[in-house]
Amino acid sequence: AHGIEVWCTLPRWKAWALRRSNKILAVSEFTKQKVAECHGVISQRIAVLPNALEDSFIMMSEECKPTSHLTHGPDRIVITVGRLSRAEQYKGHDVVLRALPQVLKEIPNITYVIVGDGDDRPRLESLAQQLGVLDHVVFAGRVSNAELRAYYQNCEVFVMPAKTVLDDRSPKGEGFGIVFLEAMAFGKPVIGPNYGAPTEFIRHGEHGLLVNPESPEEVAEALIQLLSSPDLARQMGEAARQWVLQEYSYSRFRERLAKILGIEAKQL
Repeated sequence: AHGIEVWCTLPRWKAWALRRSNKILAVSEFTKQKVAECHGVISQRIAVLPNALEDSFIMMSEECKPTSHLTHGPDRIVITVGRLSRAEQYKGHDVVLRALPQVLKEIPNITYVIVGDGDDRPRLESLAQQLGVLDHVVFAGRVSNAELRAYYQNCEVFVMPAKTVLDDRSPKGEGFGIVFLEAMAFGKPVIGPNYGAPTEFIRHGEHGLLVNPESPEEVAEALIQLLSSPDLARQMGEAARQWVLQEYSYSRFRERLAKILGIEAKQL
């Protein structure tokens, strides 16, 4: 169970299957609670098995070097990674865009890189134009794995104020938020929402900052704080990286799964 697919009313046969299952794996405590609340599943039958990063990705984050053609000159780079879908506007690209005018007053050489593409891109490009920040925004579109790693390596801050909306018919939000882990693996401080599943693994003030995902002002203040205090940002980024290595490696995933199954990890 990942997220929105179980945060709402389900067809009767799916709800029946959930209730009859011996064990359900949820990627977050948030989703576990919603499965129990929405579908009458006994919570003891639901185990939390968080997402993880493959060890190869973590190793590549150590080996990846800054790529000059992605640095955008002397600019301070902030990135968001995520689909630009009309159905997924909750990710908060527009909130970050609305925060930029305030940030630019303090950090005039910032570039906001949006990695990802989709049918909401024209709206976001138009919004950037209306706000007068288009010259400070790069719509990178879909990128290769190597380019994605380079963007993570070259940025100073990862930001995605993803809003969680609990609606019985059409819920929205991150069931986990794997891109936060990816940025953290590269030693980057992250700015995320103060409500929802990402709060389970992003520690406010330690790995980054959690903000009201509907407040451009709070997003701007968080960006200014991290960009104005590079030593603090590096300290948070390193703490975030160590946290990922400790708790969200693929080997740790195997250990958790083995414990749930009642077997030894070497059997997986």
